Amino acid sequence: MGFINEIKTHRYRTWKAVCTSLLFTALGLHSAAFGPSLIDLMIQVGTTIDQITHILPTRAFGNMVGSTACGFLLSYLDHQIVLVYSMLAMSLSIIFVPLCSEIWQLYGIMMLNGLSGGFLVNAGNCFVIHKWGKENSPFMQMAHFCFGIGAFFSPFIIEPFLKEVKDFDHFEGTSSSLSINMTTTTVLPFNTTTELDVQKTPILIDPSTLRLKYAYFILGGLSLTFWLMFLCTYLKKRDNKPHPTREVKVKVPNKNETFLKLEIVKLENDKPKLPDISLSEKPKSVEPVLNIEKKLKPYHKYVIVLLGALFIHLAYGLELSFGVMLASYARLSDLHMDKTSASFITSLYWGCFTFFRLCTLVLINFFSARTMLIVDLCLVVLSNAILLPFLFINQSQWALWVGSALMGVGVSSMYPTLWSFLENILPVTSKMTSIINSCGCIGEFIVPVLIGAYIESWPNIYIVVVFIYSLLACVIFAISVIWEYVINKHKRS
Repeated sequence: MGFINEIKTHRYRTWKAVCTSLLFTALGLHSAAFGPSLIDLMIQVGTTIDQITHILPTRAFGNMVGSTACGFLLSYLDHQIVLVYSMLAMSLSIIFVPLCSEIWQLYGIMMLNGLSGGFLVNAGNCFVIHKWGKENSPFMQMAHFCFGIGAFFSPFIIEPFLKEVKDFDHFEGTSSSLSINMTTTTVLPFNTTTELDVQKTPILIDPSTLRLKYAYFILGGLSLTFWLMFLCTYLKKRDNKPHPTREVKVKVPNKNETFLKLEIVKLENDKPKLPDISLSEKPKSVEPVLNIEKKLKPYHKYVIVLLGALFIHLAYGLELSFGVMLASYARLSDLHMDKTSASFITSLYWGCFTFFRLCTLVLINFFSARTMLIVDLCLVVLSNAILLPFLFINQSQWALWVGSALMGVGVSSMYPTLWSFLENILPVTSKMTSIINSCGCIGEFIVPVLIGAYIESWPNIYIVVVFIYSLLACVIFAISVIWEYVINKHKRS
């Protein structure tokens, strides 16, 4: 197995890959922490539920800006330097979240957290590809599996420190149900049996009674621990030497240039020995790269980058929209699932998402990236086939459970596997990574907002958006496979 051989051959490089994966664990911890704690953050800063939800698109916007800027900075800076500083900024920002007393302060901290997270995910992906080249598939899967581990455990860290509000399920989720003053947050619950019923006694919540800061301090402490491990690894050995498959700079040789090294050795009788002719660079690493740069036209690269960006946008939007809005759909749809069941079905989705990423670490050594993506999309299509009847009939709960599990398995390895798919077509650069990740962040920004705007009045908008994004992902990937064939045919010619 190439994965095992790479680990045995490059032990210290493997340890760097492990430390990089821990940084992705911290990113997962941060990404999944804000959703469960929205209500406590609303009480903390004294605002409404409508305004506090804006912190999520604010963070997504910062993520997009950071990812875009990082792609240009990596041309001048060491990947490891960017990872060190971005991780430090992200760790400090999570610690300051529960210390904000005004909504504008929280917006600023969330922007910083998203900005540093954008730098980290872009630099991390580029660093894994830089250090492992065409052998990056299992290491990329490992990094994003660790992201899933962080996202899975983050709600369990947050939950014990959340403020317990009795009958919160019956609170009206609009700004009209909240009366905010400087010292307490007054939450007015209402009885859903009839509109003419008298409201219940208001519950006064003092922001000083919140314990959310302890949860965020734990997340910050874990993040700083992972940062310190990566920093010590970097200081011990600072080299950023690329993998042998990426050592050769892409360059079209001139006619007058030669890649032959002649070594003349004289024998004892002064008769010259025939020259020892050898390539100055390794043939396996030189020839493919030279062929790519020599034969590919600019539009070949532009089209594959565009297709990759569109696919990441669809995969990222599908992954996050399904996970973030699943509990809301389960409760607002005709199924009317209770709070506990809705939480469990969300945990099932993220659990399948995380577990299958672990399985992909093994499978990627036996199957190509193209094959893995085809299997992923087939599982997504099967999930939609189970979920789509919800638009027309009130299916039983088992269909939502099975469909959610299949969706979690299907989308789990799309993001990391696509990078391996692209790297096999042409060398992935930092600017390409920046463009593709930025499109993914746009999906993270748009899709949850689109579903959230209509899910209360028409819950099935959730099923419609998931189906459209799944269908478009299949179409874009089919075009990508066709374009890969065109590029390979052009290289062979």
